[in-house]
Amino acid sequence: MRRLGQRFPLEALISAGLAMRRDTGRGGAYDRFRDRLMIPLIAPGGAVVGFGARSLAADQEPKYLNSPETGVYRKGSFLFGFEQARRVAGSAGELIVVEELLRHDRAPSSRRRERGRNLRAPRSPRITRGS
Repeated sequence: MRRLGQRFPLEALISAGLAMRRDTGRGGAYDRFRDRLMIPLIAPGGAVVGFGARSLAADQEPKYLNSPETGVYRKGSFLFGFEQARRVAGSAGELIVVEELLRHDRAPSSRRRERGRNLRAPRSPRITRGS
């Protein structure tokens, strides 16, 4: 947070979900994603709107941590990797949507496959041909 704190006001880092206020009487803030592997959440158009992160230490809780909802990131309407996948899906003619960003320890909990039809998962935006 030191580097970002030199370039951005503390309130901007907190509202973007990158920093959190300390609960103790010390005041100030700390890096929300400290000691975690961070994966950028990229919206259509290429803007980074948040992060998904996994702890690097076995005993760090929570194991998975996401950016909070902000003015530019709504978890319920965000589909991870969609910007990159739609470029490839156009030439392949197929798009496979899999739930879970960083899970590798088990099979994906839901998999949906649609050919030439509209798809609307409960927590994702509408996907149609040409999206």
